[in-house]
Amino acid sequence: MAAAFFGEGTIDAHAWVGPVLWALLDEGPALLMQALGQLRPHSAKQRHELQNSKDHFAAQHDRMRYPDFIAQQLPIGSRRRRGHLPLARLPTHTKAAGMRWTKSGAQAALNLRCLSLSRRLVR
Repeated sequence: MAAAFFGEGTIDAHAWVGPVLWALLDEGPALLMQALGQLRPHSAKQRHELQNSKDHFAAQHDRMRYPDFIAQQLPIGSRRRRGHLPLARLPTHTKAAGMRWTKSGAQAALNLRCLSLSRRLVR
């Protein structure tokens, strides 16, 4: 979604996504929805991507209560299992049953993973 607004893999896209992801972990989905609400589409593609993102995250709201899950010491997603996988195996883990990744979404996740592994992701 950030790619539609800021360009595929750009620093601006990463600059928008990074704080939003940390806010999602720290404070839950309300700030994510607020961040999406602040974006102003200037094209049909942006309107489409933004609406799809809003619909998706609204439908997944209860599953994104990360502060509650962390407080209960529950694992977030499958991070424990996948946290040490080599990047070369990423295609296997983006094509599992029920997963629907856009190219830009998978690229954003990969970019964040690379930044995290290189310790260049600043919180």
